[in-house]
Amino acid sequence: MGEARRYVASGFFYGNDHHQLPQTRHVSWSSKICHCSDDLCSCWTTFFCPCVTFGRIAKDAEEGCSSCVKKGALYCLAAALTFGLGACCCGCYNRSKMRKRFNLEQNRCADCSAHFLCHCCALCQEYRHLQGFRKDDYGNDMQEF
Repeated sequence: MGEARRYVASGFFYGNDHHQLPQTRHVSWSSKICHCSDDLCSCWTTFFCPCVTFGRIAKDAEEGCSSCVKKGALYCLAAALTFGLGACCCGCYNRSKMRKRFNLEQNRCADCSAHFLCHCCALCQEYRHLQGFRKDDYGNDMQEF
């Protein structure tokens, strides 16, 4: 009775006689931002037509809940209406969704910096990261080895 326990929003009690939840480790990107030469096909696609790469990333970042073509068209519209600034903002948004989905360390400042300073490289890095993951038969993320 004299034991002090806290109830955490997740529904677990923390105290002397209860196990604490294991802390999840954040993973890092599968490749560095400037390693565009690791996948030359996506590098050239991103350089000449970033809307294609963006659409593919957006579709996977949202786990297939949206159309690649719709997201690519939205990207083009945002880029055209804002002289490229909107495209960078869309990229930042997708990058933060990817960080949550793949348990990457959260860093909004780095996301914005990557897209505003080297947008094509950031898109390539995200696309390379997604290429390393596939779905298993049950719809769960599965990393390729």
